[in-house]
Amino acid sequence: MKKQPSRREQKRRETTERILDAAMRLLTQEGYEAFTIARLAQELNYAVGALYRYFKGKDAILAALQLRVVARIERDLDVVAELVERRVAADGLDPKTAAVIHVWAGVGVYESLTRRQPTHHKLLSLSLGDPRELIANEVVDAGILEPLRHVLRRVGARVGAAVEAGAFAPGDPAQRTILLWGATQGVMQLRKLGRFDA
Repeated sequence: MKKQPSRREQKRRETTERILDAAMRLLTQEGYEAFTIARLAQELNYAVGALYRYFKGKDAILAALQLRVVARIERDLDVVAELVERRVAADGLDPKTAAVIHVWAGVGVYESLTRRQPTHHKLLSLSLGDPRELIANEVVDAGILEPLRHVLRRVGARVGAAVEAGAFAPGDPAQRTILLWGATQGVMQLRKLGRFDA
């Protein structure tokens, strides 16, 4: 049985979430340049030093926000996989078709982020689209990469299953997953041009 958090642990968790919510708002509404510890403290009506009790600095906050987004994508992949499985069973789809639907459903989870979770999409776009290194390498290595790799491995496993089912030609699932992810990110960015020319 899972141990209930103490009142102190619960309060710390709530404060951490409040800090992350404010940081996400600040980043997505005012941009990366406006995002400083001092500005975040002002937004929360906290002393600057109080924020350092929860996060080591700006990089740690950005990393925590990215982990939050990756965790959301992970949960969404679970939901979509279950929905696809039900649909495949209900419609009696052949293995090739089912495998392709699983791949595209996984891509759709990421692609639909712009509509479902626009602030999450903005954070990812900022992180991926800005050529600057926004988070120190040691912070990225310490916690962001493995959850992101796990999400990509899940999509890669679906690509591999599509190859095994004969729906896709043989090829490296990891490379294909990166290409799918990059192409999807590019399409999401190009949508901005739709304001000017459909």
